Amino acid sequence: MKKMKKIFALLIAMVMVLGMSTMVFAASDGSIEVTSTHKNQEYELYQLFDATTTAGRIDGGTGISYKLMEGKTDFKVTVGDTVLDGATWFKLDEGGNVVIKDASAAALITDDNADFAAWAKAYGVKTGSTITPTADGGEVKWSALPEGYYFITTTTGSLVTIDSIKPNETVQDKNPGTSVDKSITGVPDGSVLDTKNDALAQIGKVVSYESRIPISRGAYNYSFTDTMSAGLTLDPTSVKVYVVETGAAVATDATDVNSACGTVNAANETDETKADITITFSDSWLKTNWGKDIVIQYSATVNKDAVVADAGNPNTAKISYGNEDNPLTNEETVKVYTAKISVVKRDGDNEPLAGAGFKLKNSEGKYYKLVDGIVTWVTESEAVEADPDNAIEAQDAVVGDEHFSDAEGNVPAFTGLANGTYTLVESTVPAGYNRAADETITIAEKDVTAGNLSQSRTVINQSGTELPSTGGIGTTIFYIIGAILVVGAGVVLVTRRRMKVQ
Repeated sequence: MKKMKKIFALLIAMVMVLGMSTMVFAASDGSIEVTSTHKNQEYELYQLFDATTTAGRIDGGTGISYKLMEGKTDFKVTVGDTVLDGATWFKLDEGGNVVIKDASAAALITDDNADFAAWAKAYGVKTGSTITPTADGGEVKWSALPEGYYFITTTTGSLVTIDSIKPNETVQDKNPGTSVDKSITGVPDGSVLDTKNDALAQIGKVVSYESRIPISRGAYNYSFTDTMSAGLTLDPTSVKVYVVETGAAVATDATDVNSACGTVNAANETDETKADITITFSDSWLKTNWGKDIVIQYSATVNKDAVVADAGNPNTAKISYGNEDNPLTNEETVKVYTAKISVVKRDGDNEPLAGAGFKLKNSEGKYYKLVDGIVTWVTESEAVEADPDNAIEAQDAVVGDEHFSDAEGNVPAFTGLANGTYTLVESTVPAGYNRAADETITIAEKDVTAGNLSQSRTVINQSGTELPSTGGIGTTIFYIIGAILVVGAGVVLVTRRRMKVQ
């Protein structure tokens, strides 16, 4: 029987070591230092119990006893109208020492137990000041600490930092950061670059996006936003939220978790300083999905206000987390580009030529047409012709579906184009000039360089030369031929008369 009691006592001691080794203890002149910290996050140290250690003790073995701190008689603390009781995990033995309640309680003292953290922060006594690092990866340290049982909280995440006993303790912030991976997943009739950060699209087409956020262990206070530029119009009904295993794709039959993950707000914001999508994730939902990925899918239309060529049309996805007043952030911006074709009109002497009308035809034989600023393609019979008599008056303008050259020979550009092969057709020819040959222009796919996005052609019209002009050989040749025929006829007539006389 005595032997059994000894074994039981040993097991209880092991349980105590197991439970207590997850907390931080410090000697009277000890210190606790936290490494791998995050900038602008708040780190706080709390003492739960007093401790007395055997001289020379430096590890997690036997030789330590814990007492309630001065002024405390039990493990209870009131928060508002709620009483939190640490008796779930601890009890007082016959000598008034704080010990682990039992083996099952020891298993509950973990860095991710929200109930324990809530009780400990309310019950414990804050020691030292709140420390806020000004740079990532720095260190925070509390010194001259009495012997005791401590834990550390941080606004980085929901995990408390806990470790084994040493006179001078160094621990690592266990709350990892997170990030957002934003990509363009598709655009009809256009092309997405291999990096998925850029795409080439036609004005009026829908661009599909996906943002992926890993849910870190200890994830806390996650908030996602996406802000469109003026040239992109979000479809609020397209916003779907999914949770998947790390790195996994969203299944085609997956159910979105918009109603379960937190608060989802989506709208078309004309103010570019405001987010078009804002999602505030529930901390409890995040905890149930630690280690998985959040995937947000949505789409936007390239609209008539889109920037053509040049800088492109960006939208930025951003994840904020940690300290609500000064959160950690990570963001990624992708861009949608749209191209244009410009035309310059010249005559045979390289002088500007006004009044020439052009149409643009795509590879399907349809013609470029703008409808309320949106690019459409119509058949030749549907294309509206300009009145040729007004062609000169239509300089520097688009009449019907034709683009006319102005007095400087400049033709309004065909804008809002995706990649493809196009044919430039001169549909109205200035009087006195011959029609120029068609020009083939290719906007390459997956190429958002300036030279590809903004292409220009100079089209030459030669003055009419189908018939020789008066003053050259002109009609003289006809007169000569006519005279020869007259003379020949006369010769034949005279010859016949002589033959009759004979």
